[in-house]
Amino acid sequence: MVTKKSTHFLNKRMYFKISRILIGFACLYSDWRIASLFHTPIFVWLILLSIIALGYQVYAEHIGNYFMGYRLIALVSGLYLAFLTYHISALIVIDFMDIFLHKDLSILALIFSIAITIYGRVHAHTIKTILYTYKTNKLPVGKQYNIVQLSDLHIGEIIDTNYIHHVVCQVNALHPDMIVITGDIFNRTNMRQRKHFYPIFSELRQLQAPDGVFAICGNHDPAMDSSLWQAFLEKSNIVDLNNRSYISKDINLIGRTGLVSYPTRKHLKRLMHSCDYQKPIVILEHDPAGILQAQSQHADLILCGHTHKGQFFPFTYFTRYWYGKDYYYGKHIKNGTCSIVSAGTGYFEIPVRIHTDNEIVKIQLQGLRKD
Repeated sequence: MVTKKSTHFLNKRMYFKISRILIGFACLYSDWRIASLFHTPIFVWLILLSIIALGYQVYAEHIGNYFMGYRLIALVSGLYLAFLTYHISALIVIDFMDIFLHKDLSILALIFSIAITIYGRVHAHTIKTILYTYKTNKLPVGKQYNIVQLSDLHIGEIIDTNYIHHVVCQVNALHPDMIVITGDIFNRTNMRQRKHFYPIFSELRQLQAPDGVFAICGNHDPAMDSSLWQAFLEKSNIVDLNNRSYISKDINLIGRTGLVSYPTRKHLKRLMHSCDYQKPIVILEHDPAGILQAQSQHADLILCGHTHKGQFFPFTYFTRYWYGKDYYYGKHIKNGTCSIVSAGTGYFEIPVRIHTDNEIVKIQLQGLRKD
Protein backbone atom coordinates (compact mmCIF):
# COMPACT_ATOMS: atom_id res chain seq x y z
CA MET A 1 0.00 0.00 0.00
CA VAL A 2 1.40 3.40 -1.01
CA THR A 3 0.73 5.99 1.69
CA LYS A 4 0.96 9.75 1.46
CA LYS A 5 4.13 9.63 3.55
CA SER A 6 5.79 7.00 1.34
CA THR A 7 4.78 8.93 -1.79
CA HIS A 8 6.43 12.04 -0.36
CA PHE A 9 9.57 10.02 0.38
CA LEU A 10 9.64 8.62 -3.15
CA ASN A 11 9.16 12.09 -4.62
CA LYS A 12 12.03 13.38 -2.48
CA ARG A 13 14.32 10.54 -3.64
CA MET A 14 13.37 11.19 -7.27
CA TYR A 15 14.10 14.90 -6.80
CA PHE A 16 17.62 14.16 -5.54
CA LYS A 17 18.27 11.67 -8.35
CA ILE A 18 17.21 14.18 -11.01
CA SER A 19 19.29 16.91 -9.31
CA ARG A 20 22.40 14.73 -9.37
CA ILE A 21 21.91 13.90 -13.04
CA LEU A 22 21.54 17.58 -13.94
CA ILE A 23 24.62 18.51 -11.90
CA GLY A 24 26.52 15.73 -13.68
CA PHE A 25 25.63 17.14 -17.10
CA ALA A 26 26.52 20.64 -15.88
CA CYS A 27 29.96 19.35 -14.84
CA LEU A 28 30.53 17.78 -18.26
CA TYR A 29 29.52 20.97 -20.05
CA SER A 30 31.66 23.18 -17.82
CA ASP A 31 34.69 20.87 -18.16
CA TRP A 32 34.29 20.72 -21.95
CA ARG A 33 34.12 24.52 -22.25
CA ILE A 34 37.25 24.97 -20.10
CA ALA A 35 39.16 22.30 -22.05
CA SER A 36 38.19 23.92 -25.37
CA LEU A 37 39.83 27.17 -24.27
CA PHE A 38 43.29 25.71 -23.81
CA HIS A 39 43.41 23.11 -26.59
CA THR A 40 45.21 20.69 -24.28
CA PRO A 41 44.20 17.20 -23.11
CA ILE A 42 42.99 18.39 -19.69
CA PHE A 43 39.40 17.27 -20.21
CA VAL A 44 40.08 13.88 -18.61
CA TRP A 45 41.63 15.52 -15.54
CA LEU A 46 38.69 17.88 -15.21
CA ILE A 47 36.29 14.94 -15.41
CA LEU A 48 38.28 13.18 -12.67
CA LEU A 49 38.05 16.30 -10.50
CA SER A 50 34.30 16.42 -11.07
CA ILE A 51 33.88 12.77 -10.09
CA ILE A 52 35.88 13.24 -6.88
CA ALA A 53 34.08 16.47 -5.95
CA LEU A 54 30.57 15.19 -6.59
CA GLY A 55 31.34 11.76 -5.16
CA TYR A 56 32.52 13.27 -1.91
CA GLN A 57 29.37 15.38 -1.54
CA VAL A 58 27.14 12.34 -2.14
CA TYR A 59 29.00 9.88 0.09
CA ALA A 60 30.59 12.19 2.70
CA GLU A 61 28.32 10.90 5.46
CA HIS A 62 29.85 7.44 5.02
CA ILE A 63 33.40 8.53 4.22
CA GLY A 64 33.95 10.72 7.30
CA ASN A 65 37.60 10.91 8.37
CA TYR A 66 38.58 7.44 7.26
CA PHE A 67 41.38 8.48 4.88
CA MET A 68 44.17 11.04 4.78
CA GLY A 69 43.48 14.27 2.99
CA TYR A 70 39.71 14.16 3.56
CA ARG A 71 39.70 17.78 4.80
CA LEU A 72 41.43 18.96 1.62
CA ILE A 73 39.02 16.98 -0.55
CA ALA A 74 36.06 18.42 1.39
CA LEU A 75 37.37 21.94 0.76
CA VAL A 76 38.14 21.36 -2.93
CA SER A 77 34.81 19.61 -3.45
CA GLY A 78 32.84 22.51 -1.97
CA LEU A 79 34.81 25.16 -3.85
CA TYR A 80 34.41 23.26 -7.11
CA LEU A 81 30.63 23.20 -6.73
CA ALA A 82 30.63 26.95 -6.01
CA PHE A 83 32.79 27.52 -9.09
CA LEU A 84 30.50 25.28 -11.15
CA THR A 85 27.45 27.33 -10.11
CA TYR A 86 29.00 30.57 -11.33
CA HIS A 87 30.70 29.11 -14.39
CA ILE A 88 27.48 27.62 -15.77
CA SER A 89 25.62 30.87 -15.00
CA ALA A 90 28.32 32.94 -16.70
CA LEU A 91 28.36 30.64 -19.75
CA ILE A 92 24.61 31.07 -20.18
CA VAL A 93 25.05 34.85 -20.15
CA ILE A 94 28.02 35.00 -22.52
CA ASP A 95 26.45 32.50 -24.93
CA PHE A 96 23.40 34.76 -25.09
CA MET A 97 25.66 37.78 -25.68
CA ASP A 98 27.47 35.89 -28.44
CA ILE A 99 24.25 35.90 -30.48
CA PHE A 100 24.54 39.69 -30.78
CA LEU A 101 28.29 40.32 -30.46
CA HIS A 102 29.49 37.29 -32.46
CA LYS A 103 32.45 37.02 -30.14
CA ASP A 104 33.48 34.12 -27.88
CA LEU A 105 33.84 35.44 -24.32
CA SER A 106 34.34 32.04 -22.65
CA ILE A 107 37.61 33.16 -21.06
CA LEU A 108 35.77 35.96 -19.27
CA ALA A 109 33.29 33.45 -17.86
CA LEU A 110 36.19 31.39 -16.52
CA ILE A 111 37.98 34.39 -14.96
CA PHE A 112 34.76 35.67 -13.40
CA SER A 113 33.91 32.27 -11.92
CA ILE A 114 37.36 31.79 -10.40
CA ALA A 115 37.43 35.34 -9.02
CA ILE A 116 34.00 35.22 -7.35
CA THR A 117 34.71 31.80 -5.86
CA ILE A 118 37.96 33.09 -4.34
CA TYR A 119 36.12 36.13 -2.99
CA GLY A 120 33.43 33.91 -1.46
CA ARG A 121 36.03 31.73 0.23
CA VAL A 122 37.86 34.72 1.71
CA HIS A 123 34.60 36.30 2.85
CA ALA A 124 33.61 33.04 4.57
CA HIS A 125 36.39 33.68 7.12
CA THR A 126 34.73 36.86 8.41
CA ILE A 127 32.11 36.90 11.16
CA LYS A 128 29.84 39.91 11.64
CA THR A 129 27.97 40.89 14.79
CA ILE A 130 24.33 41.80 14.18
CA LEU A 131 22.45 43.78 16.83
CA TYR A 132 18.67 43.64 17.33
CA THR A 133 16.63 45.33 20.05
CA TYR A 134 13.35 44.12 21.50
CA LYS A 135 11.33 46.36 23.81
CA THR A 136 9.02 44.70 26.30
CA ASN A 137 6.65 45.63 29.13
CA LYS A 138 7.72 42.49 30.96
CA LEU A 139 10.99 44.07 32.08
CA PRO A 140 11.30 47.27 34.17
CA VAL A 141 12.36 50.57 32.60
CA GLY A 142 16.13 50.79 32.42
CA LYS A 143 16.59 47.02 32.51
CA GLN A 144 18.58 45.58 29.61
CA TYR A 145 19.03 41.85 29.13
CA ASN A 146 21.52 40.69 26.49
CA ILE A 147 21.19 37.37 24.67
CA VAL A 148 23.82 36.26 22.15
CA GLN A 149 22.63 33.74 19.55
CA LEU A 150 24.86 31.34 17.66
CA SER A 151 23.39 29.11 14.99
CA ASP A 152 24.49 26.63 12.31
CA LEU A 153 28.13 26.37 13.32
CA HIS A 154 28.45 23.17 11.23
CA ILE A 155 31.63 22.01 12.94
CA GLY A 156 33.10 19.32 10.74
CA GLU A 157 35.46 18.77 7.86
CA ILE A 158 36.19 22.46 7.26
CA ILE A 159 35.00 24.48 10.26
CA ASP A 160 37.39 23.49 13.03
CA THR A 161 38.83 24.50 16.40
CA ASN A 162 40.49 27.66 15.07
CA TYR A 163 37.22 28.97 13.67
CA ILE A 164 35.39 28.21 16.91
CA HIS A 165 38.14 30.01 18.86
CA HIS A 166 37.43 33.21 16.90
CA VAL A 167 33.68 32.78 17.49
CA VAL A 168 34.17 32.38 21.24
CA CYS A 169 36.40 35.47 21.47
CA GLN A 170 33.84 37.60 19.61
CA VAL A 171 30.96 36.33 21.74
CA ASN A 172 32.72 36.99 25.05
CA ALA A 173 33.58 40.53 23.92
CA LEU A 174 29.82 41.22 23.75
CA HIS A 175 29.39 40.47 27.50
CA PRO A 176 26.10 38.56 27.16
CA ASP A 177 23.80 37.64 30.05
CA MET A 178 22.92 34.41 28.23
CA ILE A 179 24.22 32.50 25.19
CA VAL A 180 21.98 30.28 23.06
CA ILE A 181 22.80 27.95 20.14
CA THR A 182 19.85 27.30 17.84
CA GLY A 183 20.91 24.02 16.26
CA ASP A 184 23.32 22.46 13.75
CA ILE A 185 26.38 22.60 15.96
CA PHE A 186 27.78 19.79 13.80
CA ASN A 187 27.91 19.32 10.05
CA ARG A 188 26.86 15.65 9.98
CA THR A 189 24.71 13.46 12.19
CA ASN A 190 27.23 10.64 12.74
CA MET A 191 29.32 11.76 15.73
CA ARG A 192 31.61 8.75 15.47
CA GLN A 193 33.21 10.60 12.58
CA ARG A 194 33.87 13.59 14.85
CA LYS A 195 35.96 12.09 17.61
CA HIS A 196 38.95 14.17 16.49
CA PHE A 197 36.90 17.36 17.00
CA TYR A 198 36.73 16.84 20.75
CA PRO A 199 39.42 19.55 21.37
CA ILE A 200 36.54 21.91 20.58
CA PHE A 201 35.35 21.17 24.13
CA SER A 202 38.12 23.38 25.49
CA GLU A 203 37.06 26.25 23.22
CA LEU A 204 33.32 26.10 23.91
CA ARG A 205 33.97 25.89 27.64
CA GLN A 206 35.41 29.39 27.38
CA LEU A 207 32.00 30.89 26.51
CA GLN A 208 31.09 33.23 29.36
CA ALA A 209 27.55 34.24 30.37
CA PRO A 210 26.17 34.61 33.94
CA ASP A 211 22.91 32.79 33.10
CA GLY A 212 24.62 30.02 31.13
CA VAL A 213 24.92 28.56 27.62
CA PHE A 214 21.95 26.64 26.16
CA ALA A 215 21.55 24.61 22.96
CA ILE A 216 18.98 22.71 20.92
CA CYS A 217 19.43 20.17 18.10
CA GLY A 218 19.24 20.98 14.41
CA ASN A 219 18.63 18.62 11.51
CA HIS A 220 22.38 18.00 11.07
CA ASP A 221 23.03 17.19 14.71
CA PRO A 222 22.94 13.69 16.23
CA ALA A 223 19.81 12.45 17.99
CA MET A 224 19.16 14.46 21.14
CA ASP A 225 19.21 11.28 23.29
CA SER A 226 22.55 10.10 21.85
CA SER A 227 25.09 9.40 24.61
CA LEU A 228 27.85 11.00 22.52
CA TRP A 229 25.75 14.12 21.97
CA GLN A 230 24.95 14.39 25.68
CA ALA A 231 28.63 13.89 26.57
CA PHE A 232 29.63 16.61 24.12
CA LEU A 233 27.26 19.13 25.70
CA GLU A 234 28.33 18.19 29.23
CA LYS A 235 32.04 18.55 28.47
CA SER A 236 31.37 21.87 26.71
CA ASN A 237 29.38 23.24 29.69
CA ILE A 238 26.31 23.64 27.49
CA VAL A 239 22.81 22.96 28.82
CA ASP A 240 20.64 20.70 26.63
CA LEU A 241 17.31 22.53 26.26
CA ASN A 242 15.58 20.18 23.80
CA ASN A 243 11.92 19.91 24.87
CA ARG A 244 12.72 21.74 28.07
CA SER A 245 12.23 25.12 29.69
CA TYR A 246 14.39 27.24 31.95
CA ILE A 247 13.24 30.17 34.07
CA SER A 248 15.91 32.68 34.99
CA LYS A 249 15.61 35.75 37.15
CA ASP A 250 14.64 37.80 34.08
CA ILE A 251 13.23 35.56 31.30
CA ASN A 252 11.60 32.25 30.40
CA LEU A 253 13.63 30.19 27.93
CA ILE A 254 12.08 27.28 26.01
CA GLY A 255 13.96 24.92 23.70
CA ARG A 256 12.30 22.89 20.95
CA THR A 257 13.58 19.81 19.17
CA GLY A 258 14.15 20.20 15.43
CA LEU A 259 10.98 20.06 13.36
CA VAL A 260 12.71 18.18 10.50
CA SER A 261 14.13 15.45 12.73
CA TYR A 262 11.23 15.28 15.20
CA PRO A 263 7.96 16.10 13.40
CA THR A 264 5.94 14.56 16.27
CA ARG A 265 7.58 16.71 18.96
CA LYS A 266 5.77 18.20 21.95
CA HIS A 267 3.38 21.05 21.25
CA LEU A 268 4.65 24.44 22.34
CA LYS A 269 1.63 24.95 24.57
CA ARG A 270 2.76 22.06 26.79
CA LEU A 271 6.27 23.45 27.06
CA MET A 272 4.92 26.89 28.03
CA HIS A 273 2.75 25.46 30.82
CA SER A 274 5.34 26.13 33.55
CA CYS A 275 6.31 29.61 32.36
CA ASP A 276 6.16 32.74 34.49
CA TYR A 277 4.02 34.96 32.25
CA GLN A 278 5.23 38.07 34.04
CA LYS A 279 8.59 37.55 32.32
CA PRO A 280 9.43 37.53 28.59
CA ILE A 281 8.98 34.12 26.93
CA VAL A 282 11.88 33.35 24.58
CA ILE A 283 11.70 30.30 22.26
CA LEU A 284 14.69 28.53 20.69
CA GLU A 285 13.72 26.90 17.38
CA HIS A 286 16.04 25.67 14.64
CA ASP A 287 13.62 25.83 11.70
CA PRO A 288 11.65 29.05 11.03
CA ALA A 289 8.65 26.83 10.28
CA GLY A 290 8.08 26.88 14.05
CA ILE A 291 7.48 30.62 14.09
CA LEU A 292 3.77 30.26 13.29
CA GLN A 293 3.16 28.13 16.38
CA ALA A 294 5.08 30.61 18.55
CA GLN A 295 2.85 33.38 17.22
CA SER A 296 -0.30 31.38 17.93
CA GLN A 297 0.84 30.86 21.55
CA HIS A 298 1.75 34.55 21.94
CA ALA A 299 5.41 34.00 22.76
CA ASP A 300 7.36 37.24 23.07
CA LEU A 301 10.48 36.28 21.11
CA ILE A 302 11.56 33.31 18.97
CA LEU A 303 15.13 32.76 17.74
CA CYS A 304 15.78 30.55 14.68
CA GLY A 305 18.47 29.58 12.17
CA HIS A 306 18.56 26.85 9.51
CA THR A 307 18.14 28.96 6.35
CA HIS A 308 21.69 30.40 6.17
CA LYS A 309 19.94 33.21 4.26
CA GLY A 310 20.75 31.04 1.23
CA GLN A 311 24.51 31.27 1.99
CA PHE A 312 25.57 32.33 -1.50
CA PHE A 313 24.00 33.95 -4.57
CA PRO A 314 21.75 32.95 -6.35
CA PHE A 315 20.48 30.58 -3.63
CA THR A 316 19.78 33.64 -1.49
CA TYR A 317 16.78 34.36 -3.73
CA PHE A 318 15.65 30.73 -3.86
CA THR A 319 15.69 30.61 -0.05
CA ARG A 320 13.72 33.84 0.22
CA TYR A 321 11.13 32.45 -2.18
CA TRP A 322 10.92 29.10 -0.34
CA TYR A 323 10.51 30.47 3.20
CA GLY A 324 8.91 33.83 2.44
CA LYS A 325 10.34 37.26 3.17
CA ASP A 326 9.14 37.22 6.81
CA TYR A 327 10.71 33.87 7.67
CA TYR A 328 13.93 33.43 5.73
CA TYR A 329 16.07 36.04 7.51
CA GLY A 330 16.07 38.96 9.94
CA LYS A 331 13.75 40.46 12.53
CA HIS A 332 9.99 40.57 12.07
CA ILE A 333 7.07 41.23 14.42
CA LYS A 334 3.68 39.64 13.82
CA ASN A 335 0.74 39.03 16.16
CA GLY A 336 2.79 40.47 19.01
CA THR A 337 5.61 37.93 18.56
CA CYS A 338 9.08 39.03 17.50
CA SER A 339 10.95 36.50 15.35
CA ILE A 340 14.66 36.63 14.55
CA VAL A 341 16.18 34.29 11.94
CA SER A 342 19.98 34.15 11.84
CA ALA A 343 22.01 33.64 8.65
CA GLY A 344 24.20 31.27 10.68
CA THR A 345 27.57 31.58 12.38
CA GLY A 346 29.16 29.00 10.07
CA TYR A 347 28.44 27.61 6.62
CA PHE A 348 27.22 24.30 5.23
CA GLU A 349 29.21 22.10 2.79
CA ILE A 350 30.04 24.83 0.25
CA PRO A 351 32.76 26.91 2.01
CA VAL A 352 31.81 30.30 0.55
CA ARG A 353 29.69 33.28 1.53
CA ILE A 354 28.50 35.57 -1.27
CA HIS A 355 25.79 38.18 -0.70
CA THR A 356 25.47 36.89 2.91
CA ASP A 357 27.59 36.92 6.07
CA ASN A 358 28.51 34.57 8.87
CA GLU A 359 27.00 36.25 11.89
CA ILE A 360 26.77 36.35 15.66
CA VAL A 361 23.43 37.81 16.74
CA LYS A 362 23.11 39.98 19.84
CA ILE A 363 19.58 40.66 21.09
CA GLN A 364 19.01 43.44 23.62
CA LEU A 365 15.78 43.08 25.58
CA GLN A 366 14.92 46.56 26.82
CA GLY A 367 12.42 47.09 29.61
CA LEU A 368 9.44 49.47 29.34
CA ARG A 369 7.46 48.62 32.50
CA LYS A 370 7.11 51.39 35.07
CA ASP A 371 6.94 49.73 38.49
